[in-house]
Amino acid sequence: MEIQHYDLLKGMEFVAAWIMAVFIIVLILGVPAQYRLMNRYDVLTSQNSSSDQRIRALLVYFKRLIFSVLGYQGEERERERLDQLHADWLISNFGKIFVRFSIFYFIYIWALILTTRALLVDPQNGNIQLLTYTSKQLFGFFMIGVYIASNSLFDIFSLYFTIKHLDKINQKPRFSIATYYLIKNIVYCFTFFLLSQLVSNLIWPLKTNLEIPVVDRLFRENALF
Repeated sequence: MEIQHYDLLKGMEFVAAWIMAVFIIVLILGVPAQYRLMNRYDVLTSQNSSSDQRIRALLVYFKRLIFSVLGYQGEERERERLDQLHADWLISNFGKIFVRFSIFYFIYIWALILTTRALLVDPQNGNIQLLTYTSKQLFGFFMIGVYIASNSLFDIFSLYFTIKHLDKINQKPRFSIATYYLIKNIVYCFTFFLLSQLVSNLIWPLKTNLEIPVVDRLFRENALF
């Protein structure tokens, strides 16, 4: 099915608006944590504390945010303090964290399925083809399960190494050490992101009844949204 009068620019503007809305919501929800960080930083500054203490205050802030995403409910409700938590905590609570992330991706993927349609754009003539999802329901659900599981795993791996690198910086909070581990962490996270996109690109044509060779799914000219 081809669409003759689809405004691709308007579609991209709609996506950008949703991303901005999500960013604003996250920013508003993070106000209490940012307020506590500013108060803590002001106290350290007024006490003429060392740069190491100020850096550690920032590290605690980022570490608290990460563990909050992972399900840590604060020192008042947990048996462990934040400074006692390390990357091994993800391993011991892997099942709960995986379920938490899977629920998020389950809601995310079904929101996409129910509110959007896949489009195939021909770069030569600009024709836009509307793609239908596969009629094989069990196979389609299996592909959705693969997508949810792979993205959840890669996100957990990214956060696991992020916490390890933050702990390394906390041991020696010098600029050179922090720069090294931050660059290393960016490489790790970007690698896991590429792996998640690799899985998505391999299984997406299978969900849309689109017959594309495996190599073309990664290096094809047509634009698929």
